[in-house]
Parts: sequence; structure tokens; C-alpha cells
Amino acid sequence: GELYLYQYEFNQAEDQFRMVVAMKGDYSGKANKMWQMSQKIVRAMPGTSVGKKVALHEKITRADLAVLLAEELKISTLMKRQTTPASGFQTPQEMRAANTSQGGPSDAKGHWAEVWIKELSGYGILEGAPGQPFYPDNPVNRAEYCMAIQRLLSIVTGDASLETRYFGENPSRFQDVPSSHPAYNAMALCSERGIMQADMMTGRFEPGKPVSGADALLSIRSFQNALRITF
Repeated sequence: GELYLYQYEFNQAEDQFRMVVAMKGDYSGKANKMWQMSQKIVRAMPGTSVGKKVALHEKITRADLAVLLAEELKISTLMKRQTTPASGFQTPQEMRAANTSQGGPSDAKGHWAEVWIKELSGYGILEGAPGQPFYPDNPVNRAEYCMAIQRLLSIVTGDASLETRYFGENPSRFQDVPSSHPAYNAMALCSERGIMQADMMTGRFEPGKPVSGADALLSIRSFQNALRITF
């Protein structure tokens, strides 16, 4: 199963892990964990080689997220279709042109994901303004992931109210996050749109929990579905 998995043969890997789990032997616990991951990847259907690679990461970094949004979401194509002013009376194209002219984040140069980081920072999706650090190797947690998705939704819909719509809800829709949390609105928005959910049994969102590559890919597919509903 692992051989298939790391050769990006995800369907075959899923079948092999399922067989080991069914045997209920000494390796069934580990196989079950790998089976769940391979199932998520199969459902997310990564379409690029770099997307398949990041899908295997247990914890993604900011650079990984930039790669997934650029390659799997095709963010540049998405932005080219959007001509509505998104922020400061700028269209996404105007925003990117203004940011690109100032250069990329200060710590992107020479990084393996430099091209993708510059692309994302150009649209203002992830923090890392021109000349400022991007921190590409820092891990991404669920709250930060939702903040990026919130920014994306705000830009592509041209609806800035999405970034404040759920603040101050009483009671909070999550057992572990007050509505005053800085990322509460983003988490509520992603939950409302079916992009990233709280635990069904506990109602906990776990904002500080790391995001895996498989979960990030699944959320990107959910984001794409949300966009189809929006437009």
C-alpha cells in the first residue's frame, strides 16, 4: 500500500490498505490511518504532480498552501474571470499588478515555492506583502486556512461583507471558539459554505489543529463547489 501511495497510485493504495484493515492483524491500526488518508486523496483528485506530492504531507506549510491554491485551484485563471472590484476599488488583476510591481515577499527569493508564493501574495490571499516576510515554512492551522479561503471568497465575489458577517454571533456556533476569536468569521464562513466543518460529534472546530495535504485538497474541492453555487 505504501509503495503505491508514494508512487501516487492512490486508488491502488486505497485497495491495499483496505485489505490489510480487513485482516485485523498487527498492522491494521497503521493501515487504517493510511487508508483514511488515501480515501481523502482519491476523493480530492489532485490533478497536478505537485498537488499529489503535497497531498501526502501530514502537515502543510504556507508554501504548500500557496502551491495548492495556485495549481489545484488554478487561482490565476479564477481571478482572470473576475472583473468586479474586490478591495480598495481594484479588480484582482489591478491588485496583482500593483503588488507584483513592488516585488515579492522578502523571504520568497530562492525558496522552492517562490513562483507560487509570489502568485498568491500578488493577489493578497496570504499575508506577505511585497518586501515583507511570508514565512513559507511555517505550518498552517485550520484557522489560518479558513482566513485564506475567506479572503479568496471576498475577492472572487466582490463582497467585502463576507469578512465580517459572522462576528459577534451569540451563541458561538463552535464549542471551542468564542465569536470574538480573530478568525471566527472565517471559520463560520467556511463552515456555512461546507468548506471546512467542526467535528460532528463534539462541535469543536479546533482552530489550532494542523491541516494535512489531503484535508487541504478536499477543502479546495469544497471551495470550488461553493463557487459554483455562488455564481
